[in-house]
Amino acid sequence: MPKTLLAVDDSVTMRKVLEIAFSGEEFNVITAEGRDDALGKMSEKPSVVLIDGGEDWGYALAKDVRAQAPGATILMMSSRFSPYDAAKAKESGADDNLEKPFESNAAVDKVKKAMAAHEGGGDVAAAAAPAPAAAPAPKAAPVAAAAPAPKAAAAAPAPAKAAEAPKPAAAAAPAKAAAAPAATNGKAMAGKLADLGLTPQQVEAVMALSRQAVEEVIWEVVPVLAATMIREEITRLTKE
Repeated sequence: MPKTLLAVDDSVTMRKVLEIAFSGEEFNVITAEGRDDALGKMSEKPSVVLIDGGEDWGYALAKDVRAQAPGATILMMSSRFSPYDAAKAKESGADDNLEKPFESNAAVDKVKKAMAAHEGGGDVAAAAAPAPAAAPAPKAAPVAAAAPAPKAAAAAPAPAKAAEAPKPAAAAAPAKAAAAPAATNGKAMAGKLADLGLTPQQVEAVMALSRQAVEEVIWEVVPVLAATMIREEITRLTKE
């Protein structure tokens, strides 16, 4: 039976990204755009709650969720623009952090590990205990030095080898054509998305998705004209 996952983010694009990333046989995804909306959906008894830590109410909401659902696994979502605050997370009862942008498979794995750690009463961020050091091997008994062997008569010097003819120089390997840096296409796509009015956080989230997921987001949340422009850009970039 799939577990209910509540994703809380004020960005409609990010909520759609999370819905696409986690929808499947393992999770039933519900979303909320703010603190009040999220608290209203706690009646659906989510097993996992993902909260945007960049919002002013993010860690306060985590504390509210922990009070209402002690058994829920809570992950704060951070980014380079809104770094994870470990102290606030611990105080609010959050279990771990999910950094944006993320790969879908990696995000699902991170959530599963956090759930396992929470259910087992462990700390997902704690390092594994080091293995005990192996006992040192006993020292070998010293070996008596052998008597020196008598020196053999000096052997006659071997005749000098005939000078070998110099080997022909190896043909120089053809220089490989330099591959165009993949970052060029990525920057071009990011620039297009930014021109359409997406925030840096939204651009990062969209760039982390697969082509199929990008198209799903486009059809759901971007106006028709913008969708056409992005689809044309994706087609051009994927053909290069």
